[in-house]
Amino acid sequence: MINQIKGVISASRFQSVFKLGSSVVGTLFHAIRPHTHKIKNTYNDVTIERYYLIDKLHPYKDLSDRPQYEGTIVEETKRYVSTGDTVVILGGGIGVTTVHAAKMTGVRGEVYVYEGAEEMAELHSRTLELNPVEANIKLTQAIVGKAGKLWGDPGEYQQIKPDELPEADVYIIDIEGAEADVVPSLNHDGIMIIETHGKLGSPTEEMCERLNDKGYCAEVVGVAEPSMQKAHEEGDVKVVVAERNQEAK
Repeated sequence: MINQIKGVISASRFQSVFKLGSSVVGTLFHAIRPHTHKIKNTYNDVTIERYYLIDKLHPYKDLSDRPQYEGTIVEETKRYVSTGDTVVILGGGIGVTTVHAAKMTGVRGEVYVYEGAEEMAELHSRTLELNPVEANIKLTQAIVGKAGKLWGDPGEYQQIKPDELPEADVYIIDIEGAEADVVPSLNHDGIMIIETHGKLGSPTEEMCERLNDKGYCAEVVGVAEPSMQKAHEEGDVKVVVAERNQEAK
């Protein structure tokens, strides 16, 4: 019995030392990280600077290029955005979809981007610097409707109601579950390209039903990223395209 107790105490001490060591290493890693060089990656033909050189030491960060990043949304963006269109993007992320939308709408077009997380908004701005486009782009750090899952600290941000969004020809919505709150509040004739997140409270089937009830014709066009087919099928992360029925306009 005494030996068992000693074993438990030793294991407990080891766990405490391990946790302390991990905490110290993690703190040092995050302190040093911003002072190392950033590396360039290509996500779906867009150049980004998302990671630092030191991130190569991180066991769980994937620093490889991602040719199919946001593949389905990008393809639908290319299909529906035309020269001179106004595009509204909710959940701008690192800016890959924005670059493609801006290329499609061109110098006569306008792209309004809303991103809630401060770090992502900064990454988004950097992506636009690395990939010059001719369209007029306005990036706003803001949360539209209720906040969904944010990729980073929101910092200081604006809160915008869905009915305050500008009129657009195409709405691209990828807001990590908050689409269940925002989409039903939109009442525009523009085409909507929506990434759904079943595990975050916006099941694809339910989103389609709500859109159809509002006078849209909603169609599921695939998982969000083809290279993550299995994970996105299991997590119900898909892309829905919705267009207003002519009789409902």
